[in-house]
Amino acid sequence: MRPNNPEVEPHLQQLKNEAANMAKKIEILEASQWKILGQSLESCSVEEIRDIESQLERSLGNIRARKDQLFNEKINQLKEKEGVLLEENRRLLKM
Repeated sequence: MRPNNPEVEPHLQQLKNEAANMAKKIEILEASQWKILGQSLESCSVEEIRDIESQLERSLGNIRARKDQLFNEKINQLKEKEGVLLEENRRLLKM
């Protein structure tokens, strides 16, 4: 196929448009990331800063909830292990 093939041109144009859209989305995500990290806030309005703050508070809440879940799982594992060890100690003391 030649690059100037009329059948290929629409497909190439569609791919170019998709690439441009993806590049724009990446740019928006990077700008958002910088703002979440506390960088490049000079251009933000008070409302945008409040939105970022709310987003960070929700994220922090999710992080804390996950941390609590992991701690509780570990506590339960350790309690089970404690029970096994106590039973083993009782058994060994009877010998």
